[in-house]
Amino acid sequence: MKPKVCFFSFNLLTSLLRDSNTEVLGGAELQQLIIAKEMVVRGYKISFITLSPDSKCQWAYPQFNIVPTFRQKDGFPVLRFIYPRLFKVWLALVKVNADIYYIRGAGFYLAPLVVYAKLYNKKVVFCGANDTNFDPSKIKLPHYRDKIAYFWALKRCDFIIAQNNIQKKTALMRSGVNVRIIHNGYFRSKSLSSFSEGVLWVANFRKSKNPKLFLNLARSLPNCQFIMIGGRPEQEDFNVIAEEARQIPNLNFYGYLPIGKVEQFFLRAKLFVNTSSYEGFPNSFLQAWQKGLPVVSFVDPDSLISRNRLGISVKSFDEMINAVDSIVNNKIVFSPLRIQEFYNNNLTIDGLVDEYEKVFKSVSNIS
Repeated sequence: MKPKVCFFSFNLLTSLLRDSNTEVLGGAELQQLIIAKEMVVRGYKISFITLSPDSKCQWAYPQFNIVPTFRQKDGFPVLRFIYPRLFKVWLALVKVNADIYYIRGAGFYLAPLVVYAKLYNKKVVFCGANDTNFDPSKIKLPHYRDKIAYFWALKRCDFIIAQNNIQKKTALMRSGVNVRIIHNGYFRSKSLSSFSEGVLWVANFRKSKNPKLFLNLARSLPNCQFIMIGGRPEQEDFNVIAEEARQIPNLNFYGYLPIGKVEQFFLRAKLFVNTSSYEGFPNSFLQAWQKGLPVVSFVDPDSLISRNRLGISVKSFDEMINAVDSIVNNKIVFSPLRIQEFYNNNLTIDGLVDEYEKVFKSVSNIS
């Protein structure tokens, strides 16, 4: 008998709605969706606890049991922390009555989730979303209260999933809970990029993604063509980047595009560039390697890029300029077939969910 699994994520609301016009789909949200879809195929009963939509809506995934909680604007300031927020979250946990609750990314609500699980003999599996999630000196949460509650709860989870060795070491030091590394996964593919277009950047326009570095990269290599795609979680920053980008003649700026259209750019790009200052395990790496594209990045989780010739890991902006120039002008050549073969053998969604099943089996009370 398979355990009932519930994914707890407020940020997933817009992704679960039919005809959503959201311009942001974070990597954590995408991973939860594709994991949940694969688990349904394997016979699991999957629920989601998320925010309530502002109006009547249709859910995009009838195969899931979706339980909304509250709207962000509901209730009175200060008092809303208790009602409706904590009250309705607790009701949702009781209503779902899952065997295992899965939550990804740091936040206050890990604490009530853990309290509920201890009271009702349920299990909590926490997954890190990026490298700051286990480091009190780097983590960013809205209130000090949230930080205290989160790290208290982290020590009381039943299992922690890390995306890389840095996360695993920090999680073990901060929690003492069983930790396993499970890299992100994506869909299997046989299609290779045509390598007919330019240097691709895809991310949400957050400061941690360093989008201005990509603009500077395009300015530094005027004979190369650059493509920039991303959503707008911070409207003011997005507008500034968009205005600058449109003044760079060798840069095509697209802003937000649905994931299906983004895939078409991966199928034509020459290489992928990541300018983030920190990551856990970027989904964009998977999208690139799925198509045989090399990756140039400051971030190299568990040295996958450098150890497996999946691109070039760089330490400085000057190194990034040289790396991009070398790949575009064929001074350094990578094998697309070899990159795609590594991806298909190690980073597909079926292999990812195999690992999750092992974790869920190890913590489950169901025999």
